[in-house]
Amino acid sequence: MNKRELIDGLSEALGGSISKADLKNVLDAFQLVVTQELVEGGAVQLQGLGVFETREQAATTARNLHTNEPVQVPARTVPKFRVSNVLKTKIRESARALA
Repeated sequence: MNKRELIDGLSEALGGSISKADLKNVLDAFQLVVTQELVEGGAVQLQGLGVFETREQAATTARNLHTNEPVQVPARTVPKFRVSNVLKTKIRESARALA
């Protein structure tokens, strides 16, 4: 599902009570707020969905595939999404019902 499909789905779920342009603005604002919070080192928790957070990834040594020489990869901060147990359970139950 891409952004346009998400907006269409939200519009349908809300019975068209909010315009698609307004829904697009809400999604853009949501993305901006989550991004700002992660850049500042915080986390965003959405009950029943999961947690957007950042994690520190340690420095490591990789290998250049063309020259086979070792290359140092510096430590860095990476974004992470941790799925809630509620969502995991719903997905498992749905998969079992389809099997």
